[in-house]
Amino acid sequence: MAYAADEYIAIASAKSPLGPFTQEKPEKIPCDTHQIDPYIFFDDDGKVYFYHVRLDRGNRIYVAEMTPDLRQIKEETLRECVATGKNPAEAQWENTNNQDWGVIEGPTVIKRGGTYYLFYSANDYRSPDYAVGYATASSPLGPWTRDESSPILNRKLIGENGTGHGDIFTDGSGKLFYVFHTHKSNDTVHNRRTAVAELKAAEQDGKTVFSIDRNSFRFFSIQKRH
Repeated sequence: MAYAADEYIAIASAKSPLGPFTQEKPEKIPCDTHQIDPYIFFDDDGKVYFYHVRLDRGNRIYVAEMTPDLRQIKEETLRECVATGKNPAEAQWENTNNQDWGVIEGPTVIKRGGTYYLFYSANDYRSPDYAVGYATASSPLGPWTRDESSPILNRKLIGENGTGHGDIFTDGSGKLFYVFHTHKSNDTVHNRRTAVAELKAAEQDGKTVFSIDRNSFRFFSIQKRH
């Protein structure tokens, strides 16, 4: 299990998926800068890849192949996936406030056919314009190309501020869903709410194009224990 603490990432292990997860030696994955948002991707050829965010002149997504014991990364494979600067011409939705410190974070990767899809969030999470898009590549190490259909999830689509930083799961019928955050209200960021919507995949011009079904959007209802 990869987890982040104090803006560093570490790997813990357990004999059961229910835990308890521990480290034989408390340590972080070596890095010369802060790291957050770990995501581990198991490819169908047996290789494992570690996607994460480094806080280096902005929030930037990186990837590296993991060692067989899943405790470290192969430094020679480390490379940047996507990054945003101040008002990038190719994707202005990623930095609507023209901040010098661009934010691209929250990576999730899936594979369909021979193509890898990297879903990510952009803008500061406190911004109402926090949104989700994706990029594609023919290798888990990239290079990545932003898809022109991005953003696929934002406040214009569902009417809620701060939509982003989610993950993908498949239900029992094979449908894809995206679980993500929104702001608490139009005026308040915290505590953020958790929502879910169906992630649609359609074949167009020989490629898969993803979109969010706005009619499937709903919040999770959390009941407090007494």
